[in-house]
Amino acid sequence: MDPLPRNVWKRLSRLFPADKSAAALAAELFREYESDGYLGRPAAEILQADLPVIVDFFRRTALMHSFESPILRRRDTRWMSEFDYTLVNIRAAGIENRPGNFLRASFLLATLRTRGIILAPITKGASENLEILESHAHIREELADLSALEAGITPELQAAAFCEAAHLLSLALGYELDYRVDPLAAVVLNRPDLFFWTKDGEFTADEAVQDELREEVRSRVAAVRKTGVAMDRKVYSSALEMTGLGALPSTDGSSRTSLALRLAADDGAGEHRDSAVAYWGRVFDLWRDRYGFDFLLLKGTREFPDRSLVRKAADAARKAGVRRNIGVAAEGKTFDVESFGVQGVDLVFDDDAEEKADIDWFGKTFALDEKLRRVNLGRKLRFSVPLAVDPGEKESRPRRERAHIKRFVARFLGSGPSRRPLLETMGALEGAWGYRGSIEKAVSMGWLPDASDAAVGHSIEDVAGLYKDMIDGGERLDKHVNSRSAWWVIRSRKGLLIAVISVENEDLLPPKPLRIDYSFYLKEKETMTVLEYDFRGDRGLLHLSVDTFIDTGNIPYRGFRLYAVT
Repeated sequence: MDPLPRNVWKRLSRLFPADKSAAALAAELFREYESDGYLGRPAAEILQADLPVIVDFFRRTALMHSFESPILRRRDTRWMSEFDYTLVNIRAAGIENRPGNFLRASFLLATLRTRGIILAPITKGASENLEILESHAHIREELADLSALEAGITPELQAAAFCEAAHLLSLALGYELDYRVDPLAAVVLNRPDLFFWTKDGEFTADEAVQDELREEVRSRVAAVRKTGVAMDRKVYSSALEMTGLGALPSTDGSSRTSLALRLAADDGAGEHRDSAVAYWGRVFDLWRDRYGFDFLLLKGTREFPDRSLVRKAADAARKAGVRRNIGVAAEGKTFDVESFGVQGVDLVFDDDAEEKADIDWFGKTFALDEKLRRVNLGRKLRFSVPLAVDPGEKESRPRRERAHIKRFVARFLGSGPSRRPLLETMGALEGAWGYRGSIEKAVSMGWLPDASDAAVGHSIEDVAGLYKDMIDGGERLDKHVNSRSAWWVIRSRKGLLIAVISVENEDLLPPKPLRIDYSFYLKEKETMTVLEYDFRGDRGLLHLSVDTFIDTGNIPYRGFRLYAVT
């Protein structure tokens, strides 16, 4: 495969030069990005931009920033627990009259306040569902910008431009790898030895029988190809069905088939089928070496009984130790973080975004905070579990408020070794909904026109930035949770951070007013300066007091406060 050219944006700038008005807008947006580190405008406005504006913005960015990956000079993967992440779906980065594509989605990256992205699948498939893949290598043409395509910028080049944009904006690139594919995917037909097969709908868990079926499949596929008939999935499907052959369906009900990573009769830890494991591990090579991806998310590993399979995929991603800075994440259960970690996994993804932020959720969150502190104490390479923030699948104020609660917890609970990265869906900061649905169907995100939700999200991020040193170097001393409220204290050398938050409950009752004596958490009992943040802005309200008590007053339902004692 030919190497991709460098600086695709320079080539695009020649093909789509900006006129005076487009250049002026691109310059204004670039100045805003340089000043703030992100574009604070609504996604719907960003996605309205014409291609010359987008191209000129990145032309300017390339003059001031490097195409180098932000983790290139890292020696290991400790950055994985330091970064925060956004799930990005190219197809969903559109609006009604402008469908999502690589170049438009590139511009949306400039609005992010995280440091890494995890890209939804972008390779070919017959289904609308992006996760049902026919290929691990060939890009979906519908994700390409049509005008750029007509000008000779192929889907592969446009994908490369997107990856360049991410690195120009100092974002780490994450690739999703699943061991499940379309039953008629190219690899299934070309390499039947990598899969399990059924005969007349029956599966026989015997390797000898499976080898016979694989040979039958190989013969049927070869016979079809000899006819010279156009390569069509329906032709192959009919040829296999005529003899009762079919790829074994995966157990998740997704209409996919799984790579045969273990022996047919294996019911737990045991010998692996090396050819399938090797293929699974090699898929990431293309994306790491050709497009510059920085880390890998292993999908579908939550129920793996044999974690050593995860170790093999992690080793392959890192080229057996040659690329030790390549991160690896895997889907799993929250409290299995340590058992995944010892197999080379940096982050365990367990999506609880749909759970209410009630007393049970806070109980689990505090328990995980304590476990991470214990597991990571003294470790350079820390394991963690990102905290998922997702406004849900439909327009809903309660879900948006819940997403704000979880963003607040992600930013102000985990300190030091118990830090949990934020994992948000695209547009979550401003309340955009429908990410999961956009994976399964060809639809755009539900972009929220009301800027008030974005203001709260930005305020949380701004205040977290102000106290980053206190959070990173601090230690949680205390925690309290009941059916209506939760609060905790983080102490650092610079002072205290006291977080108070409403807990969701069936009666929709707000927290009772609290009176907290902060001197209890100080080594020296003295009156200090107290700033209160209600996240209607990034400036704190000064508490005037002659004692060491904080009165929280009336915090609204699903509201929160931060008190900085310095």
